[in-house]
Amino acid sequence: MGDSRWAEFEAYVRELMQKTHIVGAAVAVSREGEVLYQNGFGVRNLATGDPVTPDTIFGIGSVSKSFTGLAMMKLQDEGKLDTEDPVIRHLPGLRIRNMPDMGAIRIRHILSHTTGLSPVKRREEVSTFSEHMDYLGSFDCKILGRPGDYFSYCNDTFLLNGAIIERITGQKYRSYMTENFVKDTGLPRTTYDITELPGFDNVTVPYVFNKDTKQHEQKPYPSLGTYEVGGGVRSCVTALLRCGEIYVNGGMLDGKRLLTEAALRQMRRPVHQISRKAYYCFALETVPDYEGNTLVFHGGSQPGVSAHFGFVPEKRLVAAVLTNVTGVPAKAIWLAAMNVALGLPIRQQVEIEPQYSATVEELERLAGSYGNDEGGKFRVALEADIPVIEAEGERHVARASDEQTLVYELNGFESPVRFFFDDQGEVWAARLGVRMHWKER
Repeated sequence: MGDSRWAEFEAYVRELMQKTHIVGAAVAVSREGEVLYQNGFGVRNLATGDPVTPDTIFGIGSVSKSFTGLAMMKLQDEGKLDTEDPVIRHLPGLRIRNMPDMGAIRIRHILSHTTGLSPVKRREEVSTFSEHMDYLGSFDCKILGRPGDYFSYCNDTFLLNGAIIERITGQKYRSYMTENFVKDTGLPRTTYDITELPGFDNVTVPYVFNKDTKQHEQKPYPSLGTYEVGGGVRSCVTALLRCGEIYVNGGMLDGKRLLTEAALRQMRRPVHQISRKAYYCFALETVPDYEGNTLVFHGGSQPGVSAHFGFVPEKRLVAAVLTNVTGVPAKAIWLAAMNVALGLPIRQQVEIEPQYSATVEELERLAGSYGNDEGGKFRVALEADIPVIEAEGERHVARASDEQTLVYELNGFESPVRFFFDDQGEVWAARLGVRMHWKER
């Protein structure tokens, strides 16, 4: 592949960095175990100007979920659990307030965010799974429907995978993951423990861009508590390439079998459709047909983290992107890198929402304020019969792409909002990104 395509890619990355206030980013791509491209952009520390390299350590946010997913599939390979098991078989004391039938929640539901629970207020000060299960039993949880009916990101149910790992293995979650997936696979420069970060060199500083002051604000790495199950890994793009080899090499790494091919296929098998072409799986997302290729991936976001990781199994392609600023388009950089590796136009998108001429009446019933218990909020209003979405302090002119979807542009990519209707034709909820939001009455 000619260097000119990667030069074009680098120009695109720098354009995005300037437009979206990215301080530093690292990118790496491999094919069949060989590094195809790797580079660092910008700086890891604004005060010192130290440059980002492919070995710079970042937070990876919810890309960590794929680590937990691998652990659960490993335990299934070993006959210690089955993803069809009721969660309460392994966590008999678990109760979720307002959930009518706890026995209906299977492990596959907590791996795929389809338990029926909408986002819950975060409690990062909680440090044990028993405390967190007590919290789920006492919090006035909002239930979307039966397990499997709806998809909505919910870190508080995903972390139950960590509780199951502890109960089955007899080890603390972090200890088990460190021994079995950090050390055993030889992942370099990777840790769950933020107290270890000062012992590493070349570690990024996390930033949030303040839209009011137009300045970057330094943030500490969050300790996360039990939420580390879905977001606790700090690593570098070169390590993520190595992790990706597990997926694209049939569960083998350095001649050693870590998982069965059947477990990996199950992990990336579509569970619930979340957009026109994308599906959520077990701690991964997939687009089954992207110009004849299968895209499998996951993103991550935390204070000072925007990350994206994924692979194309049939081409044995792996790519990882890590940045040190919240809410920036790591996915766009990742897709551009994959497009180069696949020989596609750099700016090609996975899916484009169709055009739809909505009536004023159709748009009016979508108007209102929406929110969830995790703190997510957005508002839909009509201005001269044009839908406008206000989210995260920004105003976006939107358009309808069908009778139950609005779409707006964010960082050059379309961002759809899906609305859900009751039997009377009234909107009761909407999914913005991967989280459900209840309509305020």
